[in-house]
Amino acid sequence: MKNKLLLVIISVFLVFSCGGKKTDVLLIVEEEGVGVMGSVTFELSSSGKYQPKLWVPGYIVVFRVDRKFGDEAGQAGQAYKITKDYKFDPIGKVDLNKSNEDLAKQFGIKMKE
Repeated sequence: MKNKLLLVIISVFLVFSCGGKKTDVLLIVEEEGVGVMGSVTFELSSSGKYQPKLWVPGYIVVFRVDRKFGDEAGQAGQAYKITKDYKFDPIGKVDLNKSNEDLAKQFGIKMKE
């Protein structure tokens, strides 16, 4: 019985300790543009062209440079989660020496081998 209780406590801890830092899509804002890690959906724009839907609540945005993204501004080395109100919620610092692939793995993106 103690082992089951301990297992439940550890499982709950792991779920909540990772909460807010996992996503289906990671956006990486760089000097030359925005990199996308994960699978995004596309929408038909008013001009009749398909565009990736990037400003989605729950997506995480990492900034390699200080820059604006949409109506929000981000700082280099900071990760933000897009809220349901389409604002940035800071979730922590990131190591800018990591590759985009390593950052994607850090935030729960499953990479194809």
